Amino acid sequence: MPDPLRRRWLAAHEAAVPWSPPQADTLVLVPHPDDELLLFGGLIARQIDSGCEVTVLAATDGEAAYASAEAQTLASLRRREQSEALRTLTGGPSVEIVRLGLPDGALAEHADELVDAIRHHAQTKPFVAAPWTMDHHCDHEALGHAAIRAVSNTDVALVFGLFWAWHHRFPEDLPAPLLKFALPPAVRSRKRAALCCHHSQLQWPGEDPILNPAALEPIRWPAEYYLDHELDGCGR
Repeated sequence: MPDPLRRRWLAAHEAAVPWSPPQADTLVLVPHPDDELLLFGGLIARQIDSGCEVTVLAATDGEAAYASAEAQTLASLRRREQSEALRTLTGGPSVEIVRLGLPDGALAEHADELVDAIRHHAQTKPFVAAPWTMDHHCDHEALGHAAIRAVSNTDVALVFGLFWAWHHRFPEDLPAPLLKFALPPAVRSRKRAALCCHHSQLQWPGEDPILNPAALEPIRWPAEYYLDHELDGCGR
């Protein structure tokens, strides 16, 4: 992250509103394996530690991450990495993973399927976390928009997480102040350990890794930041 952009985001962090997720069963919407940690790792850990049920709705298997990889081989590897990462994060098989197997990079073409799946699982999960609709990746944004459609006219609470936005957006793009979810040191340590399970994203033969040290700067922050959909007047 360039220094001028970092300074602007750190100022937005300083202005963020302290927040904790509701103690409620939770549906976490994940576009690709690794996003469960990059966007929501601390939130998932806290919900599990609080005794809440957590379902991760995995929209794709991330098979398009590398041009040189055979799609099904990479998809299988990334599914295993995601399962291992969630076990490491939570200390056991306490997170249900529902895999939709939709095409990586094309979630916008499957919006109705996403909405139906989210709506179905949100019937028993009154709190939903989704990627922000301006998170600078087509799949992240499509999943955020599907979440809005799925929970509209319901009592489900929806928050948005950010990852690529830190590197490609500006604080001025935010529709509302950030919510600051402070993470205890033990949770931050569990997040870092779980991230190491995503070996394919940290190194890949002959290609630059998806998650290089610069991209992973937000993992080192002492808090996670969210946006409350109820405060997003534009519904973006």
